[in-house]
Amino acid sequence: MRGNKTNIAEASMIPAKVVAIQPLDTDGDGILDMDDDCPEIAGIASNKGCPPDRDEDGIADDKDRCPRVPGPLANNGCPYDRDRDGVPDKKDKCPNIAWKSPTGCPPDTDGDGVFDPYDKCPKKFGSKTNNGCPMLSKAEKVYLQEISNIEFATGTANLERESVRRLAGLKDIMLKRKEAIVLIHGYTDNSGDDQQNMLLSYNRALACKAFLEDSGIAPKRIIAKGFGETRPLPGVDQSTEAGQRANRRVEFKLKY
Repeated sequence: MRGNKTNIAEASMIPAKVVAIQPLDTDGDGILDMDDDCPEIAGIASNKGCPPDRDEDGIADDKDRCPRVPGPLANNGCPYDRDRDGVPDKKDKCPNIAWKSPTGCPPDTDGDGVFDPYDKCPKKFGSKTNNGCPMLSKAEKVYLQEISNIEFATGTANLERESVRRLAGLKDIMLKRKEAIVLIHGYTDNSGDDQQNMLLSYNRALACKAFLEDSGIAPKRIIAKGFGETRPLPGVDQSTEAGQRANRRVEFKLKY
């Protein structure tokens, strides 16, 4: 028993074997992982353990502003990105519009080819020539042309009863096209005082504006202006009663 105890005591006094931990060099390039910026890709010491040209664009990493993305020398090793939205031109379907998305383009909710930020009617399919809003129908165009000759009591801005009835169609268009703004331009013939004509044409445009407001159209959607006799219809002889009557008009234009 004594012998066993002695052996155990002597064994406990034998120092344990120390195992040295070798520093890792995963890619085997001679540069330890702790000092290697690319520990899984063999590289060179002068490039901190990374390949001299990781993106293989022919430009050494130390001179490449985009060492992980190939690009031309003329752009310092970075891909071209004209709009600077982070989407390279070769992947950017809208290279002149800065927009951070996979395609580099803004959304187009209604799919009409007009991007939402530039679409006055982003939820309605429209036309590029009409700011992304639906074009006027043929009937609407004819109607707007026909109501230009609405009548007022002579020398006043008071709408005749028939004119009020005819303007109801414009109210319906404005209620249907909620994004539209109507421009109301009043004109007179060349008889009478110039300043009085200017005021009269404006008041007539205002009378039409008041009718629409009373019909529930927001004032901000109606712009009224008077031009007096300054913009006569081309080719119309105002020396005749018919010519003067044609120039006593109010024009209506919808815009978005």
